[in-house]
Amino acid sequence: MWAEAAVGGARAAATALHDAIASDRLSHAWLLVGPDGVGQHELAVALASHANCRDASADARPCGHCDACLRTARDVHPALMTFEPDGAAHRVEDVRGAWIDAAMRTTPEARRKVLRIVAADRMNVAAQNAFLKLLEEPPASVVWILEAEDPGRLLETILSRCRRVDLPPWGSDDVRAWLGAQLGGGAGGGAEDVARIESAVC
Repeated sequence: MWAEAAVGGARAAATALHDAIASDRLSHAWLLVGPDGVGQHELAVALASHANCRDASADARPCGHCDACLRTARDVHPALMTFEPDGAAHRVEDVRGAWIDAAMRTTPEARRKVLRIVAADRMNVAAQNAFLKLLEEPPASVVWILEAEDPGRLLETILSRCRRVDLPPWGSDDVRAWLGAQLGGGAGGGAEDVARIESAVC
């Protein structure tokens, strides 16, 4: 799972999360700063998989084949929940309802829950103030992942309670490596396919 997450600009973030787990120093809140779609979902899956894997290895790597890992990868395990803005912004009603409920609810299937906030920088001020209370007294079993393109829109009191990791956009080398992994070993995939698709997206 960590290998899937460590692509493009997400390599540094994957390393930071993996090392934090391996050393048992996982922060309760992480701020992933970067454009949408550069590895945020894969990082959340890897983190939730490891936190609930039944056969995680000694070097903090989830097995990838137990029920917890497979269900997390399919986004059907209660260990991983994703909150996206309904419309232009996350509202205070979302925080006071769904987010607090998810954080406080006991989930027997999950040893640790990963709660992912997509476009966290689109929380309005009221929502941020309500969310701040969750960060100030975090449940021990919850890890928050906040994703933001413009962290300057978040309150300093929220930023100070999160461990920040930057996710830069993918460069041509990243795209080439990803395409090679996706197409190189598949039927009909090869160098010509990589070159053709790379030229279309780079």
